[in-house]
Amino acid sequence: MTTDRGRVIHHTGVNLLAVQLFERLPSRPIVTAPWVVEALSTTKPTAGRAIDALEAAGVLVETTGKKRDRVYAYQAYLDRLRAGTELGDEG
Repeated sequence: MTTDRGRVIHHTGVNLLAVQLFERLPSRPIVTAPWVVEALSTTKPTAGRAIDALEAAGVLVETTGKKRDRVYAYQAYLDRLRAGTELGDEG
């Protein structure tokens, strides 16, 4: 989180709303634009800019490959949570 926070804060194009979104990601590492609009009490274009800024900073990753109804994940955080929990061959 600390490394990613520094990357967000120092990335060109990141605004206050993007930082606020980043701070919420640990409690909700998978987000959609409608959720960001509601959670941050903002407009759809502003939410889109915050998502775009975090995507450009390498924090959010678009996971659907679609043009509409996109889902974004804080993949590095999810990977850290998953580390050591993989099921392997025990046989």
